[in-house]
Amino acid sequence: MQLDAAAVRQSFDYYTEKSCPKLMKAQCLSRGYGWLLRAKKYDTSDRFCIYKYVRMHTCGVENSSTKNSHPN
Repeated sequence: MQLDAAAVRQSFDYYTEKSCPKLMKAQCLSRGYGWLLRAKKYDTSDRFCIYKYVRMHTCGVENSSTKNSHPN
């Protein structure tokens, strides 16, 4: 998943708040840092459309954990 690659590149952990075939909600594992992503699946394809994205992400390596909260 591209979200996993971005998390590794930018040194943050996230957790999936909700994930089903039509919806995905993810946010920073370090609560209070603002980063979140909401996406829903297009009706006509297997792709997802991001409908809410808060880019502000101020936590870094010092706040990442060794716990793998997302699949690799």
